[in-house]
Amino acid sequence: MGSSYTPTAEQRRVVKRMAAYGVPVDQIARSLNLGLQTVKREFKSELELGTMDATMEVADTLLAMAKSGAHPAATFFWLKNRAGWKEAEKDANSNATFTVKGGLPDQK
Repeated sequence: MGSSYTPTAEQRRVVKRMAAYGVPVDQIARSLNLGLQTVKREFKSELELGTMDATMEVADTLLAMAKSGAHPAATFFWLKNRAGWKEAEKDANSNATFTVKGGLPDQK
């Protein structure tokens, strides 16, 4: 049984943007006046890519901030979450505030 619905380019753009912003699929469907299953079927790629594109853009920004040296919190966040660093307890014989736990993150 084939679908008689054909999304427009504008609808595809809007769905991808809404997915990037984290709008739930049922709300996207409601905004387009379409059924949930129709949106999941016809906009599968936009739903997936919108989320991935947004994550990549935010990660690019975070990495740039972390590398700039102007945003220490971004640098610490990146090292703790991506490089496996953790805060160390202050040792009386050391000025270190971080230790490396396992070095570089595992590649998955």
